Amino acid sequence: MNSPADVNNSNRDALGSELVLIWGLRLLGLIDMLALIAVMMPLEWMSQINDLCGLETFPQSRIVSYLARTTSALYALHGALVLFISFDVVRYRPLITFLGIVAIIHGAILLGIDVAVGMPFFWTMLEAPAFTATGFAVLWVQRQKTPTNAGVPA
Repeated sequence: MNSPADVNNSNRDALGSELVLIWGLRLLGLIDMLALIAVMMPLEWMSQINDLCGLETFPQSRIVSYLARTTSALYALHGALVLFISFDVVRYRPLITFLGIVAIIHGAILLGIDVAVGMPFFWTMLEAPAFTATGFAVLWVQRQKTPTNAGVPA
């Protein structure tokens, strides 16, 4: 039988893990929502950022502008979703697990795309590993004892 001190420590650990998950999701969500800037960014700024990354000339076409903006809007939408679920991590636990798994898969896909299209080395080494690490981190924190799985073997 657990002593009151053991139960107290278990509850404290569980709440600590839950807070890490909550604030981690909120940080990730807000970072993704920064993509809203690119939705409204002048095409000339996009071109200048492109040049700073050492890429070939940025195409000045409607489809490029459309794809850059809609992709950024999707990142922002993802960020809004992640921020939203951070306010009830108990209720959205299965969705959080799903998003963690998908982030790992997404990281692998991004790595393949980055290599296939010849993105700069710094880009490839930042983008794909960041997505993959995010997924693993979310899954790892969720596996820690939280109020919803305290007492359940991991």
